[in-house]
Amino acid sequence: MAKILLIDDDEELLNVLEDFLIMDGHEIVTADDGRKGINLLEASEAFDLVITDIIMPGQDGIGVLTWLLKRSHRPKTIVITGGSPGIDQNLLLATCKCLRADKVLVKPVEFETLREAICEVMAS
Repeated sequence: MAKILLIDDDEELLNVLEDFLIMDGHEIVTADDGRKGINLLEASEAFDLVITDIIMPGQDGIGVLTWLLKRSHRPKTIVITGGSPGIDQNLLLATCKCLRADKVLVKPVEFETLREAICEVMAS
């Protein structure tokens, strides 16, 4: 299976997703904000997939995607976003696509939907 970096500031969601992905056989490393995620990516090129939230305090998911664009080794990416009041969801989705997110999912995400997205992204 895949070595996945999971980035989200929602600790409860992070733990639930981590448990689910471990049960699916993936190796999971977590970060609770984008800066910590980037630090982990700088320390290792071993990640196959990054799953990141977009709206986070400090370094957000857009910053993570932007940082990944500059890397020679670029893992696949799935963005999971719940949006936020005052943010244009269509603009957010377009930005993620421009920053080469392989897949964008909108919260709440069902486990089966996430499983299918991982399989699709990793097969491409």
